[in-house]
Amino acid sequence: MFVILAALIEKYGGMATFVKGVTRFSARNRIRVGQIAVLSSMVFGSINGATTANVATTGSFTIPLMKQNGYPPRLAAALESVASCGGQVLPPVMGASAFIMAELIEPDYADIVTRAAAPAIIFYFAVVISIELYVRKYGTDTGELITTGDSPALTSQIRGILGNYEYLGMLVVLIYYLIIVQSDPMLAGFYSIAVLSSLRFTRAIYDGTIGEDDLISSLRRFGRENIEGFRRGAEAIMGISIMVAGLGIIVRAFVVTGFAQNLSTQLILFSGGNIVLIVLLSAVASIIFGMGM
Repeated sequence: MFVILAALIEKYGGMATFVKGVTRFSARNRIRVGQIAVLSSMVFGSINGATTANVATTGSFTIPLMKQNGYPPRLAAALESVASCGGQVLPPVMGASAFIMAELIEPDYADIVTRAAAPAIIFYFAVVISIELYVRKYGTDTGELITTGDSPALTSQIRGILGNYEYLGMLVVLIYYLIIVQSDPMLAGFYSIAVLSSLRFTRAIYDGTIGEDDLISSLRRFGRENIEGFRRGAEAIMGISIMVAGLGIIVRAFVVTGFAQNLSTQLILFSGGNIVLIVLLSAVASIIFGMGM
């Protein structure tokens, strides 16, 4: 559901909007080009939860942007990959592992999201700092610091944000159903898609009656955006479905054979009940199993 949501946002032009917004914020706060790319991936990754979809969408904007500003191609690709991976653990929408956790240990999804927020922020903070250290050492960022002159007035900034009401409405509905109502994540994703499409349809009507295009052309463009969005989402879902199916088999095999329970018991025994050591051992185990899955 969230892959389809991400695909629709991309086809509606949301990715360009996100990058533009992050760039404006970065310009006022003097942030490196590589950091702009990371922040763009962070924002987009927080609502799609799929690493491959995040790379495919944000990477088409951020990698050329970094290369144009002197970043080596391998470094640009590496930064985008790392930033996109962070979307897996960044609330409100997280990767498939969060849904499997909710199924196996049955906590509230809101509880998982709340506890994942701090580590996710630390992760991105570390990436941003590493870019700054790299640029200062090697002088990679030929664009130096992004500047756009005087900052726009506060009223203009607010007007610009509210002008993207379809994305704001979608995000409000998503957070409301995931965190406050604590409904099923798939249901929250469905409502988010419905709200996003409805508000985009409203924009199409407005553009057709007030804007430069006539109503028929505007509605046709809206229809093409939806068809392309659902098609792109379906293509991405095929690969993800195969991956999750294989992952489900492996996880169930661990549970049925008793390996998961035995591993948990051994970690507790080895740590001697020290909660800090348990967390560190669990992190190592998660990384090792995550490499293969």
